[in-house]
Order: sequence, then C-alpha cells, then structure tokens
Amino acid sequence: MTKRKGTELYDISSFTHSYFERRERRDNPNDTLEFPLLQSLLPPLAGKHVLDIGCGDGRTAQWAVVEGVATYMGIDPSQTMLEKAQNRHLPDLVGWHHGTVETLPSTFSTADIVISRLVLHYIPDLPATLEKQGDWSTPVLLH
Repeated sequence: MTKRKGTELYDISSFTHSYFERRERRDNPNDTLEFPLLQSLLPPLAGKHVLDIGCGDGRTAQWAVVEGVATYMGIDPSQTMLEKAQNRHLPDLVGWHHGTVETLPSTFSTADIVISRLVLHYIPDLPATLEKQGDWSTPVLLH
C-alpha cells in the first residue's frame, strides 16, 4: 500500500496521543463546526450503504449506525486509526478496510453514499482520483 504524505503521522504514537487529546475536547472544531456541516449536507442515511474514505477512528461510523445505515465500510491508510475504530465494537453491518481511495476495490463503488471528511489534502493526484470516482454510479461528498 502506498503511504501518502501526512497520513503516516497517525501511526506515530506521540502524534496520535496529541491528536486525540485535542480531538477529545468538547469544543474541538471537528465536532463543533465540521461535523454539523457534514450532517446538513447528507441525505438521510437510513437503509443506505455508506462508504467512508478516510474513516479515522470510526466516529462517523458510530453516528451512521444510530442513523440506521444498512451497511457502513470505513477505509483508512492508518492502521492505528483503524484499530481505534474497531475498538468501538460496532455491529456487524460495519466493516473496515486498510487502504486509500486510490487503491479502493471496484466492489466499493456500489455504495449509495460516499463520505470523505477532511481527506482531500492527503491525496497526491486529486484530479485523477476524482476522475476515477466519475466512473462510479454514486454521488460522493468530499469536503
């Protein structure tokens, strides 16, 4: 698997510790600004098959399960983040994949909704990646 500039930080314990200290604050920007915006842009998730590119520690998966998704697949290049996600002990309708958007198997293109939160700056060839997405039948929410 190809590591992208920046994503390797999430597998360095000192960085990850600092990241989660900030992320766990009640007033962190992800929870107070970015996530409410995402929620306002998404259609209802009930009964949908969701792919989350850059799923991180699984917080979005936890919310998606509460919203009633049929299935949720999270993909992330960081093994550390995927381990944190798996530790959420979500139902079997949730799955995890170690990889990047560039290496996605074509079977993931059948999702009803594709989410990618705060990931674009890690993608080295964004135009080519978006062109590849154009072959999918699924609308993608990238922000």
